[in-house]
Amino acid sequence: MPPSVTVCWNGVTVSTPLTWQSIVRENRHLIFERDVKPMLEIRWDSKSKSSARSRKKMAAKLGENLAQDGASADIGDWFINVRQSFTVHPVSLPGEPAGALLYCRTCQTPFLVKIFDRPESRSGELLDISCNCRAPTEKPWLIHDLSFVVPEGFSLTSSSFQFGLTLMVFHHGAVELRLVKVAPASARLKRQTLAELFAEFCECSPADTFQANAGTVQYVSAPSPFGQIRMRLRRRKPFIWARFTLDENRDRIIGFTLRGKAPFAEDLVTTVADNYRLV
Repeated sequence: MPPSVTVCWNGVTVSTPLTWQSIVRENRHLIFERDVKPMLEIRWDSKSKSSARSRKKMAAKLGENLAQDGASADIGDWFINVRQSFTVHPVSLPGEPAGALLYCRTCQTPFLVKIFDRPESRSGELLDISCNCRAPTEKPWLIHDLSFVVPEGFSLTSSSFQFGLTLMVFHHGAVELRLVKVAPASARLKRQTLAELFAEFCECSPADTFQANAGTVQYVSAPSPFGQIRMRLRRRKPFIWARFTLDENRDRIIGFTLRGKAPFAEDLVTTVADNYRLV
């Protein structure tokens, strides 16, 4: 089978040919393109019952209509062993795309899949999709050139993949986790030092940061009780743990901030810091 690339994003894992580019449209909406041409679209929702009425409502919620009973989605020609992991319900789509509403057999999460072009069967290009419900709690996320682990209990709030800046925001109660990537780093570092750029991201003074080692800057805020009151009066979370790392060979900066109202558990910081990396 030809080489493939894997995307693991917010509960779903998808493997596609290397020539396809992934685009995050929303928290639960992925599009894959080849040469600026859409090839595959996947949208999903929270867990739902797979009754006939529920399937119809879910398809409408995701923007499509179910096909008549007995119709064939024929997506087995695209996906590897899809019916082993999902129940498959055809979706009526205008024009050329093929589509189906998939329900995970384990957790009943619904996935709306649209295929805009048939993979070249002679090259053996096949797709694979799986729900992450049976995976370990801390299964790494993979998107573009980033790999990271989202600690247990955190959920994706927003994401932005703009040219030069990637930002992903997660929340668990009052704790906020932000992951960032700056690329190309050299363009930003012509105008600012790494410490200045980092301080801007953390909303702190460059004098408060410290260099952990070459190419890595950190900032930790654990104020006194009086300092906590003062920051809360300013509507700012007093506890912060942040780090920026420069990869000169790949011309990238990756970093994260944790913000909260109380001290962080040590394993929370370790989980984030040890698993956020370029791939």
